[in-house]
Amino acid sequence: MQISYAREKLHSAVTGMAVSANSIERRVCDAYIYDLIHIRPAGLPPEMSAELTEIAAVMSTRQAFGDKGGAWASCSKLSDDDDCDVARKIVDLWERVDSSDPMRTWN
Repeated sequence: MQISYAREKLHSAVTGMAVSANSIERRVCDAYIYDLIHIRPAGLPPEMSAELTEIAAVMSTRQAFGDKGGAWASCSKLSDDDDCDVARKIVDLWERVDSSDPMRTWN
């Protein structure tokens, strides 16, 4: 069941990044804050858990400041290239989780 929840949250993250007109910084931050942060790495196979943990590490490199949390602070310090790299990692993780979910109803 955990992998189905991860698939749902990753799908939401990927869709949000794809359809938003916001900057890549904002899209990656939103994907992490509203979706990825809710996925428990322990509920994923080890290699996928490691990928999620790697994304979380990038998103937690800075301390919170003002009314912004650590993820926002971390995002604000990433270059556009780094934001794009995180976005690609999120998409790659979604593809892996999606293809391994036994509850998936299509091929």
